[in-house]
Amino acid sequence: MLSTLIKDYNKLLSEYRAGERLDYPHWKDFILLPLVREVGMRLNMEYEVSGVFGLRLECYITVKDENNSYICCTTPGFCGDEFFSLYYDTGERIKPRHNDLNGFDNVVKPLPESIEELIELMKEREGTGDED
Repeated sequence: MLSTLIKDYNKLLSEYRAGERLDYPHWKDFILLPLVREVGMRLNMEYEVSGVFGLRLECYITVKDENNSYICCTTPGFCGDEFFSLYYDTGERIKPRHNDLNGFDNVVKPLPESIEELIELMKEREGTGDED
């Protein structure tokens, strides 16, 4: 599902750059929101996307109900004029630097392609401190 959303988004972005669209298609609205909406619908939970925060353009995808809350910190990847991937923070750090408040020393991995894998990832991340 993720690769389809990215492909569709890149098409919208190309149309915007060519002057065929007047409104800028923000990746948060066209990639993250449909992704977390699908997760929320499958789990029958409320969903939201928070952000964009900081220099890494972090967004938090959250699904929750009265008993559970699953949060995943995501960051986008761009190459030239195209959006190419979404990453999630693993909760680990590479050679922690005392002055890095922006999270550039966070270990990231590509967000899973399928909704089922994303749900499992979010459930595994519960309570790991990924929220800070």
